[in-house]
Amino acid sequence: MGDKVKARVGDLFPANDERSPWMFRLAVLRDDVDYEVKTLFSLRHDSSTADSWRTVYHLRRLTVTILEARDIFRAQVQPWVGRNKRDPGKVPPKMKKLVDFVVRKLVDAELYLEPIRNGLGGHVKPRSAHHGTAVVDTVEATVLENHKDTVTTMIVSDDGESTAFHDLTTHALIWVWADVTTDQQYADKHWHLHQILLCCASSIRQAADELLLGFWRERGLVA
Repeated sequence: MGDKVKARVGDLFPANDERSPWMFRLAVLRDDVDYEVKTLFSLRHDSSTADSWRTVYHLRRLTVTILEARDIFRAQVQPWVGRNKRDPGKVPPKMKKLVDFVVRKLVDAELYLEPIRNGLGGHVKPRSAHHGTAVVDTVEATVLENHKDTVTTMIVSDDGESTAFHDLTTHALIWVWADVTTDQQYADKHWHLHQILLCCASSIRQAADELLLGFWRERGLVA
């Protein structure tokens, strides 16, 4: 178990340091990724609709968080590391290698994660849910293709408190995987998505921890 750091927020993220804004965002996203991964892998993954829906929910949430982390690493962390790589007090040699590795991992994952984030996530961009120049976006095209599927949707109250679309939305991912036509293909896609998310999350946590510890070590806040 590591040592606890007790310091003022202004000492942890000083206003006169250009890194403070993205270091703080990195700390937030690092905890988001950690929580979402641990929650996802604590689920039973049984056949109940409720558990299946929770699994899909956390998979979708992770795509958003990981791509937000990618943007910080690519737009802010990597350029700063590149500008200061000759200063070993700020950027130890292994730090540049780690940051470059994480950016490559996150960029490599884009092709798999962005259709989910864009089509179903918090940044709804249905037109960009398909890579290419398709006239009809992936979500619409696949829903039309599978229009004969039968689901049960509960709408039972005027105030919406008892309404639930889980039997429908637990299948959300298949609507951005237009190439999936069998249960085995769907299971394989799910497994592959889990592996990508786990790998990206591990890389983000490791790099964020190293960056934040180094940042605070400069100020004598950690040994």
